[in-house]
Amino acid sequence: MRADGDRFRGVCRLVAVLSVALAGLVPVFAAAAEVPPRVATLHATISGCEAGDGPSLAKSEPIVAGVSETATLVALPCLRTGANVLYRLYILESGEIGGIHPVYVATYSPRFGWMGADTVANIRYDANRKRLASVYKGRREDDCGANAEWIWKDYAFALETYAIKRHCKSGRWTTVFPIR
Repeated sequence: MRADGDRFRGVCRLVAVLSVALAGLVPVFAAAAEVPPRVATLHATISGCEAGDGPSLAKSEPIVAGVSETATLVALPCLRTGANVLYRLYILESGEIGGIHPVYVATYSPRFGWMGADTVANIRYDANRKRLASVYKGRREDDCGANAEWIWKDYAFALETYAIKRHCKSGRWTTVFPIR
């Protein structure tokens, strides 16, 4: 009996500690841009991101904006790497099915080719045009950055343009999508 009682008390303590930890994380985003608490809680529990109120992300604002009558884009700062702030994106559905869905977007790397990513660097969102834009600032001689735009279509962001800067000194952007 003693072992079961100790195990039960241990589980209760773990639940209490997790509840306090999550309660401390959720308001960090909720105060900044009216982030829906359900999204903030999900982000805090599954994302593996830095603390939203930590020194590297404290000045990075979340984005909360409609993409349709029943869907809202919620972009939360996740990581800072050099000159880039990476955001994790979610769609909050309020329609018949509802729910929270992570957003994955198409990205390109000269080294690995086309990939899917769950974070997007230095984003801007134009709610009127339903357009998501990103500019990644690279740090290596063979990877000086990328810029991309996606547009909301029905239920997902579709890639519109993607360009990379292969060599820092040239200053030239090479369009890799659409393929010309």
